[in-house]
Amino acid sequence: MSESKEMQKGELAPTEWIWNEDENPPFHRTQYAPMLVKHFDCLFADGETGRVFVPLCGKTLDMIFLADKGLEVVGLEFSEIGVEGFFKDNNLTYKKMDVVNQPLVQYKCNEKNITIYRGDMFNLNPDVCGQFDGIWDRGSYVAINIPTQQKYADIILQLMKPEAKILMETFTYDTSRYGGPPHCITLENLQSTFGSKCEIKVVDTMTMLAHPVFNAGDMIMTLPYCLLSMK
Repeated sequence: MSESKEMQKGELAPTEWIWNEDENPPFHRTQYAPMLVKHFDCLFADGETGRVFVPLCGKTLDMIFLADKGLEVVGLEFSEIGVEGFFKDNNLTYKKMDVVNQPLVQYKCNEKNITIYRGDMFNLNPDVCGQFDGIWDRGSYVAINIPTQQKYADIILQLMKPEAKILMETFTYDTSRYGGPPHCITLENLQSTFGSKCEIKVVDTMTMLAHPVFNAGDMIMTLPYCLLSMK
């Protein structure tokens, strides 16, 4: 049974990308993201500590990886199934409380330095969660419908400290065969939404066969991993 799609209207992905009680959505991974592990030092130098934000985090194990690096981890996820599934799957407990004057719920982990806010991304601001030294964006920006991407970028930029960096997984592919999500994100797209405040470069790429849910046959997708640094 699928839950309510509170962020979906005009902003997020269609129904096949919504969390379901019976199975994980196609974007969920049961291991650390290899490119996060490989390029972690793009966000934080060896031994450096700080605060890291994981937007649309679902129940990603990447939050465990980041917390075990000594970071304060803050996630944002609209799905109650995703948030509570993270704690259940990892045998973690939490304290749950409503955020004052915002339609958000805070889940604070008891065992690790991880806090997840449940609710609409567009209700998050620095007064609620503070600002961050790094952001790991895997599956968040690419899930936001194109007309709303600038609004998303503006929120993310507000959450960044002056020297913050974003490591972002993006997708490029033949849009005549598939229209997203994940949406096709070019460097020109990132320049239009983040370029006024950030330097943008590609630090790595990988390729993958399109997931069967895309109905795109044997289409190959290229995944550029982009580093966005505040100017």
